Amino acid sequence: MLEVQVERECEPIAKQGDRESRKLWRHVTCALFRNKINIATDAKVWIEKRQRDEARKIKETGKEYHPKLFERNGDNWIFKYSLEGKKKQLSGSFEGKKEL
Repeated sequence: MLEVQVERECEPIAKQGDRESRKLWRHVTCALFRNKINIATDAKVWIEKRQRDEARKIKETGKEYHPKLFERNGDNWIFKYSLEGKKKQLSGSFEGKKEL
């Protein structure tokens, strides 16, 4: 059976939006790599406070939140472009081809 491997796709930090994980959490990650736990904690607290403040403002204004990359499934949020979906898409392109 042919195992499909999906390569990681990640835009450089400079091209990422302000809310993309690698860009958003880069200060926390960097501080942790340097064993600067207090700096990492401060950065994490700042991110989480901003997220809570934004959520409160959305609720107060009555606006409905529509995320770009996730869909609601009951009480859960599901990533729209799952790795499993990508594997299925790619495996279809290999159908009928012999394994090497």
